[in-house]
Amino acid sequence: MKDWIDQYAYERKKFQIELNKILVDMGGQAEIKTSFLGDLHKMFMSFKFSSANENLEELIDEIEWGAKYLIKDYNKVMNEIDYPDNVMTTLRLQSDGPPIFRTGLAIN
Repeated sequence: MKDWIDQYAYERKKFQIELNKILVDMGGQAEIKTSFLGDLHKMFMSFKFSSANENLEELIDEIEWGAKYLIKDYNKVMNEIDYPDNVMTTLRLQSDGPPIFRTGLAIN
């Protein structure tokens, strides 16, 4: 379980790096901000993960909830503005979620 979560986090970080690079290439400046709810969810997930053996199903539900929320945000962004083709391609690929998420959770 921990390996899957670590891989998921790594792949999400790669997404952030890709988007930051696009932004810089277009002349912008990457500015990372989180919302209060995002920070609260991160704390909640840390707590859940610390007791994952007892709440494995709940932890998986939270990861899935977060992924669905993120996909909704990607779709909103893609529908509001016309981006260059390379940006839209990256957004579409990322909106499917990290590859590890699409392969499912393999618990050993």
